[in-house]
Amino acid sequence: MFDIVARGKETVRNIIVINVSVSTTREPIPDQFIIEMFAKTFDSAVDKAFLTAIPKISKSGRKLANLYKIHVIEAEKPDKALKKFEASLPS
Repeated sequence: MFDIVARGKETVRNIIVINVSVSTTREPIPDQFIIEMFAKTFDSAVDKAFLTAIPKISKSGRKLANLYKIHVIEAEKPDKALKKFEASLPS
């Protein structure tokens, strides 16, 4: 299950999914979240996947995300993450 799923209005398929992971200990989000998200995106055949990591993701998790083509947004607070996400979308 994804936290958010969006579909474009066009007739061309354009499915974007977003998962949000928040660390309450201020530690980086572990790699396991990237691995789980990759499995979900693979099974669901999405077009673009975003993982919002608050406050950040581990270095190895960032490498996995790059390998799996998962876009990572890191921010200290949710409002900053939203602004970064909005800036990453095509206008």
